[in-house]
Amino acid sequence: MGNRNFHFTSDVDFVRGAEDGLTALYEHCEARKLKATFFFTGKYAVHYPELVQEAVNRGFEIGSHGWLHGEDPREDFSVQTYDEQHYKIEKSTDEIEKACGCRPRAFRAPNLLLNG
Repeated sequence: MGNRNFHFTSDVDFVRGAEDGLTALYEHCEARKLKATFFFTGKYAVHYPELVQEAVNRGFEIGSHGWLHGEDPREDFSVQTYDEQHYKIEKSTDEIEKACGCRPRAFRAPNLLLNG
């Protein structure tokens, strides 16, 4: 069968309980030697900077997943203007960088939708 490479991604949203299993998920990825990218919302990074830092310390790639994702209907990137989208992406990226000391280079739009 040959070697297969897998890359795992996960969206980490600011929802109740999202912090509870994240370390176990990191450990699962490490145990299976999965390359992983974790896309954090900015609000999550503000409230749980230690978990964002832990992802970096473990060597995972980090990315931005908007400010709130689905928590606030006003963050529907499919209907926001370019300037509104840009502001939310920058705000999220800045907060993730504050949490872990490195700037995310990847972005995954909330609900995978963008306007524009």
